[in-house]
Amino acid sequence: MKKGFTLIELLVVIALELYHTDNGAYPVISKWATSGVTAYDTGSKWDTLETALASYLEVVPADPLSTGTSGPWTNSNYHYAYASDGEVYDLVAQMENTTSLMCSSKVWKYHLGEGIYPPGSPWCVAHGGGWSNQIYGDH
Repeated sequence: MKKGFTLIELLVVIALELYHTDNGAYPVISKWATSGVTAYDTGSKWDTLETALASYLEVVPADPLSTGTSGPWTNSNYHYAYASDGEVYDLVAQMENTTSLMCSSKVWKYHLGEGIYPPGSPWCVAHGGGWSNQIYGDH
């Protein structure tokens, strides 16, 4: 399996950078906006992200599998998740191939802080140990 980003993923990151260039900040979303209905978002936060990026992308893509009611950091929950304080952002997605252990390359992530995990918590430790079947793209 080849590793890399899809054209859609690159377009979203480029749209975020264009938004930042024009506005001096990334779209602010407290906690998590998810591309499907989850315990974190009924869809309204994702709509806010789409509205913010409307000048750059007609539609912010959703994960085509769109399964589960949790975020993509939980097994078999295929949704994109976005969060930002305006200065930095997290984009999170779960890989379909659960044998690909990708978290080691992105272990220190910007994180808004949830529960016992303060901002800057390492994702792999916060979500089950030193390895994970999720891939994280961040700025």
